[in-house]
Amino acid sequence: MIAVAVVQSENPEVREEDYAAAMMGVQNIALAAVALGLGTHIKTGGVMGDAAARTAAGVGENERIVAVVNVGEPAELPPPRKRESATAFTSGRP
Repeated sequence: MIAVAVVQSENPEVREEDYAAAMMGVQNIALAAVALGLGTHIKTGGVMGDAAARTAAGVGENERIVAVVNVGEPAELPPPRKRESATAFTSGRP
């Protein structure tokens, strides 16, 4: 388990920027793990405010848990899903 947290800024703009940057870091952790053949599960939401979870992660009063990334060896590898071409979701207009 990797707990990702940010220090809460008093400035709302900085606070949102820090949150967004942390989530990009979470994505990069997940992508790196998958490249190494590991499985990942990203947990966000209400549990991040749970007092026991905050204590377990060592998060201070002025910090926010952004996500918990579970990383490990998958029990089984699911078959790849069929994906539509990007052209199905884009248009040729500038």
